[in-house]
Formats: sequence, structure tokens, C-alpha cells
Amino acid sequence: MVTIRKSVARIAEFESVVWDVFFQAKNRGISLPRHFPWISNGDDSVYYMVAELEGQVVGGLAVREWVGGSIHNHKVKTGLIGLVCTTPIFRGRGIANTLMNATLKQAADDGFDALTLWTGKPDLYRQHGFVEADIWTYGWARRTHIRRPRAVLMDCSAKLVERPSAPIPPFALSTHELIGAQSSVFLVKDSAGWIVTGYIGDVKEAASSMRAILPENWRVNLEKDDILRDELIDLGYHLDLKPANLQMWLCINSNYPVAQLVEKLRIPVLERI
Repeated sequence: MVTIRKSVARIAEFESVVWDVFFQAKNRGISLPRHFPWISNGDDSVYYMVAELEGQVVGGLAVREWVGGSIHNHKVKTGLIGLVCTTPIFRGRGIANTLMNATLKQAADDGFDALTLWTGKPDLYRQHGFVEADIWTYGWARRTHIRRPRAVLMDCSAKLVERPSAPIPPFALSTHELIGAQSSVFLVKDSAGWIVTGYIGDVKEAASSMRAILPENWRVNLEKDDILRDELIDLGYHLDLKPANLQMWLCINSNYPVAQLVEKLRIPVLERI
């Protein structure tokens, strides 16, 4: 019989399964601490739910607390779920189902208000009450060289620098920042080129920095209502963006329904698991 236990300490056997499933099997990856710095920096906001069968670790997942958003002046305690995996030879035995049931009970006991995850296999999580609710879009920004009359191209002295301590998504090779006087743009690079994952500060300067420094075509993750979209169009970009449809939510505290969670809690790409 499979048993599930919570651990706040790193478990080498679980990390080995994660590496095999998410990286080695897909011929990618640098190291787990490089992709997920919280694994090795003693982050007490992270714990693991580990599945064991006859003393052998056969799967597990990570839960990372995120407190970046509030609703009605309440800091919503949100659990980011990730690294959900089962050793291939043990799949089909209901281990993932048992693991998820135990995780939901533990999250409720730990006082979480909500859980969220990102997946391309939503059917696996619908049966546990998760629902798709994703405000993000993803696709290409292609320069057309046709700027609108109202377009304002700001003087740009931004610098592109690598961020050696920032998280790297599993699919990417490196993380970078485009630093301007009043803005910063966050990017990752994969085998196909640049992906803009977010920005802070002056939106016009951020858009101008992208136009000045990045190549003519690149990809971008944008929230559906992000005003950066209009700035890029004004500067001569054609945006071919489609809904991401990757994020799912589970409401634990009924005071915070999914609609409110999605509206108020905007979790940046690089903070996801």
C-alpha cells in the first residue's frame, strides 16, 4: 500500500524522480536548484508530499506558499503546486490520485485559502475540484514597421543583463532582465529565442526598450488586459496571442471564490512551479 508523508526537508530520492521525469526524459535542464532556487536556499515556505511504496519513493509533489496578493485586506494564503510526478514503472496504480487527496487534506489542515497549479493535462485535476481559470495569453510579437501616428518611442538606454540567481523555467536555458531608467522587463531564453515574461515600471519605456533591444520577432506572456499590448501595437508590432489555458485553481476557503482569486492574485511566470 502506498503511503503519503509531508516533509519540510529535501528528499534526494524525490528530487531524483523529478529530474528523471521533467528533465532527463525530455533531454533538457541544468540542475534542480538552478531551475528552482528555493530547493536549496532553505525556503521555509516550501514542503513536499512524498509517495512511498514499500519504503521506496515512487512520486510526490511540492507545495510552495505564495502571499503576493490580498482580498478585502486579507493576505490570501495560496499554495502553488508543482513537480507532480510518479515514477513511470509505478504509474497506473492510483498513486497520483492518493497523493493529490492527501495533499488537499494537508493544505486544508495547514490553513491554505486556495491552491493553484499549471498543467497541460487538466483532466487529472478536475476530479479533485480544480477548475481552469487563466488570465494569461501567449504567442508571438512580430514587428511590422508600421507605427501608429500616436506612437511614442522613448529614448532608450536600457541594458540587457543575465540574472544568474533568478529561477529558470524547465523549458528555458537562462533568465535575463532588460533594465531601463524607469522600468524592468523580465525575459527567458530557450532554443527558439526570447520570451518576455513580465515587466514593472513605466509601460511606454518598457515597450520602447523591447523594440530597441530585442530582435524583430519574439514571444511574450501577457495578461489579457495588460496595457502593454496596446503600446506594442502602437510601436508597430503584430501580436498573435492566444489564451494560455494552463492555470487551474481550487478554492479551499469559501470566502474567496475562484473568480476573486483569478482577479486579485496575479502570479508572475517566474514565481510558478
